[in-house]
Amino acid sequence: MHPTGDAQPWYYLKDWHFVAEFPAAHVYETPVYFQDDWLNEFYDIQQHQAQQQAHSREQQQQGATSPEQQGAPSQQLLQQNIELGEIISINGSSPGTSSNSSNVMTSDYRFVYLGPAGSWTPLHSDVLRSYSWSANVVGRKRWWLLPPEHTHLLKDQHGQLPTDLLAPEAAAVWEHIIEVMQEAGDVLFVPSGWHHMVVNEVDTLSINHNWINGHNIHWSWALLQYEHEQVSQLLEDCRDTASPDEFEALVQKMLATNSGFNLQDFAGLLSTIIQARLQSVQQLQLQQQKQQAARAMPQTKTSLNPAAVPGYAQPPALPFASAAGQYQDSRQHQANSVQGSATGD
Repeated sequence: MHPTGDAQPWYYLKDWHFVAEFPAAHVYETPVYFQDDWLNEFYDIQQHQAQQQAHSREQQQQGATSPEQQGAPSQQLLQQNIELGEIISINGSSPGTSSNSSNVMTSDYRFVYLGPAGSWTPLHSDVLRSYSWSANVVGRKRWWLLPPEHTHLLKDQHGQLPTDLLAPEAAAVWEHIIEVMQEAGDVLFVPSGWHHMVVNEVDTLSINHNWINGHNIHWSWALLQYEHEQVSQLLEDCRDTASPDEFEALVQKMLATNSGFNLQDFAGLLSTIIQARLQSVQQLQLQQQKQQAARAMPQTKTSLNPAAVPGYAQPPALPFASAAGQYQDSRQHQANSVQGSATGD
């Protein structure tokens, strides 16, 4: 139902992984202010590595088969890729290029939203306490945003939040709500932990990204620690029936289901970003060393020696050159004579 009370159902295309499904399209560029994006960089690196591994396995498999069998992936290779969450189509197309791509290939946080007038998104905060930005291509959205210091006023006795920020049970926070009208061409930034509700005032097409970087990563870590504690308490009755490692594995599995990440995933994200930054630093240092070496090289000037040219003959002396030499010798003799007279008095 529309939050204003309209009971008509609305169909809303949400969370469409457009970039992942059409990586060669390049229909838009992320605004420069939002490009320091560890979350989607992590998944891009994962996708690239998965494609390289799949290609390497395919080459190894083809090398072990006869030429007649190299036209299509084997069932064993296909099963290996399925186990890794990847799909290679039977016609041999690359992974990640069809709508059948796996979660590994499409678990980025870059979305396209397309909804008619009246479609809406209930009250929520973004995944992993990430930042988000939303750009309206066409249409108009109305946002209601609640700063995180007032979220506790919304919780009921069970700690649950309402879905509609305009419902009577949310009246305690109405005075703290920030309302924004987003027109076509506007880009809206949503800080970490801000709950919000959104309604499409007219038919609207928008682009939305969630992202994490060094400025808000601590919010993600705090959330995962809290969720880990909550899941552990929920599964406490199972602790005695499993070893500590088995119990922790169960907790991590449920944590990943609930939050989209577990502690191992979080460590993998940090490790991947650190390695990428170290590689960038090493490449920069190598480039600087090459530039310094180029500047330190002596700048030698080359001159042509005519005598070294095969077939070159020294031209004969010109007559006026000899006369000029004799004239110069005469002038020098006269100068010496005058100088000698002057110093002799």
